[in-house]
Amino acid sequence: MVWVDCDPQAGHKQVGRRPALIASPQSYNQKVGLVLLCPITNQMQAC
Repeated sequence: MVWVDCDPQAGHKQVGRRPALIASPQSYNQKVGLVLLCPITNQMQAC
């Protein structure tokens, strides 16, 4: 887990500093220079 700063974007509700789970393997992250993150929240949202 890491802490990320989510900049406000149009259509996005999760902003500010929040915990996130790293969902991509380190080998992928190093190869492409990107990380796949899943922000963690305690708020339930309807789909």
